[in-house]
Amino acid sequence: IPAGDDHRYLEPEIRAGVATVFVDRPAGRIDADVVLSDSFGGARAGVAHLIGGGHRRIAFIGDHPHIHTATERLRGYRAAMAEAGLPVPEPWVSLGSTAPDRVGEAARAMLAGPDPVTAVFAGNNRVTVTRVRVLAAHPRPVALVGFDDFELADL
Repeated sequence: IPAGDDHRYLEPEIRAGVATVFVDRPAGRIDADVVLSDSFGGARAGVAHLIGGGHRRIAFIGDHPHIHTATERLRGYRAAMAEAGLPVPEPWVSLGSTAPDRVGEAARAMLAGPDPVTAVFAGNNRVTVTRVRVLAAHPRPVALVGFDDFELADL
């Protein structure tokens, strides 16, 4: 499903009376109905949960920053960290492709070094799946909260 921000190509269908509803993405440059999840609030609550569990070094891995939900979830992460007075060093934030190789590389980098993160907020289901796989191979426990349901949630 395209996640761009210009949906004017749908204007002929809308003018023809085709019901058009955008789900989890705002309508870009057209007038259409929209149903959005609270990406900002959900991310903020998820990160606050990690903070409430005693975590102070919390990373964020998400999708491309031009995607509305990725931007809103990053804003929620940053808001929760700021409200708790916690820093957000740039190495703790990774946005881009949700391809397993890219996410895995970012995750391993955040877990390496003398002062690794102790928790991760995954910005979507694809990131969460890769994080679960990386954490399974990691020698110490790392907390994980992911936005969205994902196919391994029952494990």
